[in-house]
Amino acid sequence: MLSLPYHLPMKAIMISCEGNLISPDDWKNNIETATSTDQNELDSRKDVNNLALDILRMYEKNLHHDVVLVISKGLSENTGNDAETLLPAHRAILAARSPVFASYFAYPTREAQDGRITITDMSVEVAEILLRFLYSGSLQIAEPLIIESLLIAADKYQVIELKNLCENILLENMSLSNACDLLLLADMYSERLKKAAFHFIDR
Repeated sequence: MLSLPYHLPMKAIMISCEGNLISPDDWKNNIETATSTDQNELDSRKDVNNLALDILRMYEKNLHHDVVLVISKGLSENTGNDAETLLPAHRAILAARSPVFASYFAYPTREAQDGRITITDMSVEVAEILLRFLYSGSLQIAEPLIIESLLIAADKYQVIELKNLCENILLENMSLSNACDLLLLADMYSERLKKAAFHFIDR
């Protein structure tokens, strides 16, 4: 430790420093340890990404499904065709990602016994996007009309993360031409979007 006389001249500054010397070998070991830690973190992230892709692939390839979503209306956002569509899925994934789906399987409900969940208020496009999000945690950018319908679905099945993403997209695309429509939508499904629409219209 560097020591200076106790009595210093007027306006002088006393600096006391302590330090440890480190050998070149220790310095090298510290660098290697830090590098190894960073690499382990990168490897862990890759493992997580691979896991997400594998789970999504399980849905895409219809591997060992044990429940089916029945879209009975089957109203296509693009064609308007009416047809029943079956979307295979996995109870564990649905239950883990949505408390509403979890409630279907927690008790001896018809859905739990039959392995069929009938949905009459959602298009096939929206149902498929919803399922892909439940499996992957990622949202493919869709048309604004789809996003509005997806917000309703996310609210219904209490998929909070997806609902937040839909709100963000709608907020980013809010304009004078759609603010009133978004306000009507938000009045039922999103307090956050409702406040933003009110502020946008009132400014």
